[in-house]
Amino acid sequence: MKKPVFTRETFQFFKDLGRHNRKEWMDANRDRYQATLIQPFRRLLEELAPEVLEIDSRFDTSGRTGANFSRINRDIRFAKDKTLYKTHMYLKFSVPPRPSGKPASSTSALA
Repeated sequence: MKKPVFTRETFQFFKDLGRHNRKEWMDANRDRYQATLIQPFRRLLEELAPEVLEIDSRFDTSGRTGANFSRINRDIRFAKDKTLYKTHMYLKFSVPPRPSGKPASSTSALA
């Protein structure tokens, strides 16, 4: 039987981040972030990529942050809520924009 992609540690990280949403805490827990979030999301991407590409071969499955993975940092420039980090992440697959400028299709998964 395969090991689950997301574990209790994944959700515990988000819970802890919600309580300690500060740069100092995140810097101290960067390795934990990589092990409990980034690596599992990369694994999920690798597992889903063949099926996603069957749906649409144009989907980007490169595994880049921004292209496939949401960023953990919030854009707080114009927000009233100055919380630095999101307490969720998502994985998305999108088709590069068409030359005509029409919107590209996409799909996503949230954890």
